[in-house]
Amino acid sequence: MEKSNSLELPFKMKNPSANCYCCGSFLLMCNKDEGFCHFCEAYNLLDGTSPENPMSEKLYGIQMLLESRGYQETERALDKMAKSSLAQQSPAALFGAASIYRTLADAAYYDRNYGLNGFMEQNSFNVYHSLDLTSKYKTLFYKVIKLAEAETGNLSDSNLAYLGFVSCLKVKNYHKARKFLELLRKVAKGIELEYAEAALAVDSGNGINSEAILSLISKGSSNSIYYLAKSYVKKKRMRDAKSILERLNSRVNMPDSVYLLGRINQFLKETEL
Repeated sequence: MEKSNSLELPFKMKNPSANCYCCGSFLLMCNKDEGFCHFCEAYNLLDGTSPENPMSEKLYGIQMLLESRGYQETERALDKMAKSSLAQQSPAALFGAASIYRTLADAAYYDRNYGLNGFMEQNSFNVYHSLDLTSKYKTLFYKVIKLAEAETGNLSDSNLAYLGFVSCLKVKNYHKARKFLELLRKVAKGIELEYAEAALAVDSGNGINSEAILSLISKGSSNSIYYLAKSYVKKKRMRDAKSILERLNSRVNMPDSVYLLGRINQFLKETEL
């Protein structure tokens, strides 16, 4: 049976706070200048160079509906916002909306009650509805990718290239993700390049470097704890992954981390002796 050791992470416990320019979420910055959104993973700067997103406050309001488990209201509000001309012209708004659709899809998929009588039609409905939501978020992420690709020859900063990169990760298009990573190597100015390299390595399963992830954590990137845990899962270190995800989830609202911990707990429950 796997044994878990108490892991000492070089994580700074005091961080300045901000609101994500893409989805409006509250986030803990890595330092006073930069940080990554826990909800959508957008790279945020407080030096005034992040693009404007006229829909960020509205997206945050939609997230509040999601947190209150008003799933139908969330989807209706999101559908209306995502179709607006203002949102369609803003890669940041499309990215933020796609991120909420993605979380909504996971919520629908895992919303199953096996104590129901009969054929449990509601469970089947939730699973199929999650597929509809998945189609919506993939459509928006691919729109962001297309917009970012159209500007690759003119990009002088990393904002759009980074959004294109993360969008590729969300739809598991690692081929295009590597192309955006090459662009980031030319235009990135902060730690977004280090974060992108670590995220791609873990997600694709190629050349995972735990030291690189620990370095990011030491710089205040709490999201990197999620990628460290994910790397532990790939190495079958389930209890180590569980331990650090519990710490992360007690501090930030990162849906990917919550769902990964849920899957780990289910695995441990099914395999315990």
